[in-house]
Amino acid sequence: MLNSRQIQILKALVLSNTYILIEDLATEFFCSKKTIKRDLIKIADYLKKFKAKIEEVNGKLKIVFDDRNKEILLEDLSTSSNSIENTKVNTRMFNIYLFFLQNSGIEIPLEYFSEKYLVSKSSIVREYSLIKKIALENQLIFQTTRKGSKIIGSEVNIRKEIARIIPLVRQNSFNSTVIDRLNYETEIILQGIYGKLYLD
Repeated sequence: MLNSRQIQILKALVLSNTYILIEDLATEFFCSKKTIKRDLIKIADYLKKFKAKIEEVNGKLKIVFDDRNKEILLEDLSTSSNSIENTKVNTRMFNIYLFFLQNSGIEIPLEYFSEKYLVSKSSIVREYSLIKKIALENQLIFQTTRKGSKIIGSEVNIRKEIARIIPLVRQNSFNSTVIDRLNYETEIILQGIYGKLYLD
């Protein structure tokens, strides 16, 4: 399976009608030429199932394949991109859920997560509905008031959920922090003393 950068590199190569320089790809994707070359090895392996290959001439690249396979390849790339995007959303949702579990009983405002993840409040609300279902399935209550939201439940059930969720967060984590170093209450106290903290 290709990662998101490899998918974007492959899309650039597929959609180009001319050769592309390795150094141009390195510049576009903010990485070294060595990284691009390593990515190209994985891409070449992926292309075999589409009877396609990467042609390299003097550091310039082009993908060689027939038009029918090109359409199939582009469709497969689109599906892979959507899958990665869904995984990122799930990762954020599990991170939020884990944060609530670690700060159980404390009301956390919606704006906190909206600002932390740089997404709209409606995106966070959608994730709250999933969190509510997951919490309920595990004998916990996800309660929302005007002040914010919190997890309510027995300490045993909360600890069980934390133990269950941490591996999921680690498994699906990209470049996000797996577990927040400070709990919400401590962060608010420090913000009162030092101003807004940027921990990520």
